[in-house]
Amino acid sequence: MARWVSASCPKCGAGLKIGRSQHTLNCPYCGATSLLEGESVPATHPAPSGTLDQNKWPWILATGAGLSMLIVIVAFALAVKAGAFSTSSKMAPGQVVAPVIPLDALEANHTKNATVVIQMFGDYECPFTARAWSTMGELLAKHPGNVRLVWRNLPRDFHPHAVLAAEAALEAKAQLGEDGFWKMTDLLLSRRSDLDQAGLERQAANLGMNIAALRAAWRSGRHQNEIKSDETAAKVAGVGSTPTFLIGDVHIVGAQPLETFETAVSGAMHKDPPH
Repeated sequence: MARWVSASCPKCGAGLKIGRSQHTLNCPYCGATSLLEGESVPATHPAPSGTLDQNKWPWILATGAGLSMLIVIVAFALAVKAGAFSTSSKMAPGQVVAPVIPLDALEANHTKNATVVIQMFGDYECPFTARAWSTMGELLAKHPGNVRLVWRNLPRDFHPHAVLAAEAALEAKAQLGEDGFWKMTDLLLSRRSDLDQAGLERQAANLGMNIAALRAAWRSGRHQNEIKSDETAAKVAGVGSTPTFLIGDVHIVGAQPLETFETAVSGAMHKDPPH
């Protein structure tokens, strides 16, 4: 004869096993204690109204989780279709994007005898560098010929395409001169989601660059020394993040408002030269 019999808690309906000689049922689930009548209690006992058999919980939980996941998937699909999660805007062949910085401001930036020189340490894949680039456009436009911007490459390790983009900009300078460099820089910062090799080649083609020469530059690493030189300059100056700006002896870190740069430029313009 079996030493155990099945029983159900009369309070919560939980299925239990108790000793055949046991006369008291102690439910470990709800804590109820009750007396047993006779030698055994039926294996199945209807659960009191308003309670759920514990054996049903896994099925209920699994069903609920499945429905929740289905709702999330449907909502996500609808959002993607509506374009809510679009993270890239690939450039179509032949498409030209309006520059962030007006070209006349970039041309004025070539002034070698400018009163103030701004060194901008940037990363082409950094969103804050892109935001600050727009501010630089406003600043250059307000001080034509008096402020000169110098770009310094500081690609961050966690941006997978930053070095590739920096090399593409330097190759634009090699092929097209200063104008080509600034136009490429402006284009890269306005298309940060299109900086893989295929995207960079599309942008280079829009500028009229020789794509075969660009690929050769990537393979040979011919611009790596210039990038490393900028990284060394950043280390010496104590620059560790992008964007960072050196205006005279003032360091400005991050995409700060135009007024912050205006104050620094004004201070540099009126600062007495060292004796």
